[in-house]
Amino acid sequence: MPTRRTTLSFLLALVVFSGCGGGRPGGGRGGSDEPTDEELRLTADDVAPRPLLKKAELTTEVDEDRYKCLAPPKTEFEPVEHPIYFVGILKNVPTDSTIEVRWYKDSDTRPQVVRDVQGSDKYEIISSFSPPDREFVPGTYTVRVYIEDEEIGAKSFTILGDDPFAGGVKIKGLKLSTKVRSGMRPKRPGKQFKKGTRKVYATFDVVGAPGGAAVTVTWTRNGSPFHDEVLDVPSDGRFGAQIQSNSGLPEGSYQVAVSWDDGGPLRSSFRVGEASGGPAIDAIAFGHDLGEGNMPDKEIGTFRRSDQAIMCGLRFLDLPPDSVITIEWTRVEEDGDSVYHTTKTAVPGGGSGTLGAGWQPDGSFEPGDYKAVVIVGDEPLTEAAFTIE
Repeated sequence: MPTRRTTLSFLLALVVFSGCGGGRPGGGRGGSDEPTDEELRLTADDVAPRPLLKKAELTTEVDEDRYKCLAPPKTEFEPVEHPIYFVGILKNVPTDSTIEVRWYKDSDTRPQVVRDVQGSDKYEIISSFSPPDREFVPGTYTVRVYIEDEEIGAKSFTILGDDPFAGGVKIKGLKLSTKVRSGMRPKRPGKQFKKGTRKVYATFDVVGAPGGAAVTVTWTRNGSPFHDEVLDVPSDGRFGAQIQSNSGLPEGSYQVAVSWDDGGPLRSSFRVGEASGGPAIDAIAFGHDLGEGNMPDKEIGTFRRSDQAIMCGLRFLDLPPDSVITIEWTRVEEDGDSVYHTTKTAVPGGGSGTLGAGWQPDGSFEPGDYKAVVIVGDEPLTEAAFTIE
């Protein structure tokens, strides 16, 4: 192969030159024929020609047998022009090397496509790139050539049009629904849901997100935030969050906001039933520990008498100012219920939010059927059952 002959001739000349004791341009060794430490460390790898991308062209039609462009090479393409072909000529490629062509959208550090390619005896290569959808997303792209995972050259190109990724992360397509299909696609999206609706999904698209990103979803009812969560966004795609209540979401006006870092949130409003009729408990659950949002990390309905504590998390809505939430931990018995423990939490500002409360006995729990009754003022708002074995 021509590259091998060139390399061998160059090395042979180097050996003869060194053996004759000739000096470098600009003077000798100061009277010493001994090689320097730097020269002793010189190896064949230091002087062998490096692999490089000698020629690179992009086009929409190729002769794959002859490694030639049939359509004129160019660097600007319309979104509907695909596939795009990369035709390259490599030089000084070591035998049995792994050659990869990686296609990047410049706004994303992750390659969109990685191709292992094979070349002719002259190391001519062809690689193609097609959009995942019907059209390419506008913006700037780069195709990079790697040999043994080291980049040896690149070629940039542009898909014409307005780049939706320009300016960083974008959140779009916020939809509300009571059911979703695979891929978080909303089923019959809307903004008015009937009384007794138990669950509402908020689904949305994220584009231009770096790996390990996250978005915050905040839910508001009658102007007061009552629940928020942080969703991991490992890559671009469609994601979703939800609120739910087994007894039905309280009636009223809601809003959901999806935000990325300090960027302005994407918002959408909706209504469940009619206007709110007063304070309500939106969700209640039991577990061993409470996590983010004062709700259990794992919801549990049956506990052991040896458990250290039973934790209750709940979400309240539309409380008047200076409210007090009372939880009566009650054992259900045939001859009448018995309150075993009581917790009280003041909510001076009223409104909506979450709280957690716990029951930790002096010794061990007594087996039986229990319920937690939630009271605001003198009005019981909800109750939930659990069992101790």
